[in-house]
Amino acid sequence: MKFRICLLMAVGCGLMADVSRASEAWEPTPADIEEAFLLWATPRVQFHGAAQEEAYSLMMADTVETAKVLPRLMGTPSGSVRDKILTLTEELGAGAVGPAFRPHAGADSPHLSLVMFCLSRAKDLESLPILAGHLRHDRAQMRSIAALSLGYLGHPDAVADLVRVINSDTESSVRKSAAFAIGQCADSTTVGEEALDALIRTLDDPFFAARFNAARALARLADPAARRLSDKYDGLSDTARYGALFASGRMKDAVSVNLLDRIAADTSARPELRGIALRGLIERKHPIADTDLQDLRAMPIGRGLWGLIR
Repeated sequence: MKFRICLLMAVGCGLMADVSRASEAWEPTPADIEEAFLLWATPRVQFHGAAQEEAYSLMMADTVETAKVLPRLMGTPSGSVRDKILTLTEELGAGAVGPAFRPHAGADSPHLSLVMFCLSRAKDLESLPILAGHLRHDRAQMRSIAALSLGYLGHPDAVADLVRVINSDTESSVRKSAAFAIGQCADSTTVGEEALDALIRTLDDPFFAARFNAARALARLADPAARRLSDKYDGLSDTARYGALFASGRMKDAVSVNLLDRIAADTSARPELRGIALRGLIERKHPIADTDLQDLRAMPIGRGLWGLIR
């Protein structure tokens, strides 16, 4: 019987000490690593606990060799195994995962979506041009996954490509993913006006999820976004104003507070917009003048808001 089978049986029976001594002069083969992965990813009842720990230790003993084995398992129909591949690549790191997975990242790869997610979750920065290239993939699903992957990678060099996607891609699901990714890749010190304006335009996107992701991204970008939203607010459509106030209600700077204060006190504004502004102020525990609340009871802003400020 092969040693790897003996190893797994020993693990299942709790003979850790014997295995440890026997393995001192033993180098695991790719087949051994594959069996260890399957034991760790899909454990049977009798192999719970210590067996899984030993299998994980075997895989992590040589992260480079383990990463080389994982692409062989990507074709499995088991969703749980595919999820475990993604989880393990996060642990293995870019140095091991990048060289093993980048050769499988071609446009015609049958496992391209999983490959892109693995490269990004492993933070393999060398894969950034590959992921950005797939923003032009023929299939919208792949373009969307490429955008999400760039977001998980989180590098500011991806922002320009993501802005292009928001401005030009005809698929709403792709624009939604690009809006999310910009919020992950940019920060308040690196984001430019072009990216901010692209997100603000997306507040008018026909797809609700794209509008929501754009508002969340703007909220993450803090002061530059707050000033941009305040400057452009009066020229926005009502749809975009909803997102602008939602984002402002999640910022912590004086500019966003001033915008919320102004809209909450504006009796000519739509009641729903005043309600969003008031909620943003209340949830951040910002003091609200009594004059802002005179007609609060009549506002169609949803149940519970009056109770929050009584």
